[in-house]
Amino acid sequence: LYLSENEIFGTDHATVGKLIADNWHLGDEISDTVFHHHATGDYTGDHKTMVFVIALADYLVNTLGIGFSGNAHPEPVPPDVLDFLSSQLGITYDNLKGVVKDINLEIKKAQVFLNLSV
Repeated sequence: LYLSENEIFGTDHATVGKLIADNWHLGDEISDTVFHHHATGDYTGDHKTMVFVIALADYLVNTLGIGFSGNAHPEPVPPDVLDFLSSQLGITYDNLKGVVKDINLEIKKAQVFLNLSV
């Protein structure tokens, strides 16, 4: 989707998001994360863990269809992202299965809550 944004608009949501984060003085951690969540291989700054976690989260929500950004075909998470997160946080492909299960459970809980509160 972000590649199409560049082709059609000459920019993408990561670049626009970075401009907003910088303008609102949200700090380098947020600005870097917004800007590099699709380009993790280009990132050399101080907030690699946050950038990589958000890149993984972006992939998961798109794959699981949580919300809908219009991106029906998200790119796979680059292997270096999961390698880094495994070494830093212990996140592996195997425990991602459990995370997906937990996410689906939390979504069901939220749906029940929202139905009760309406």
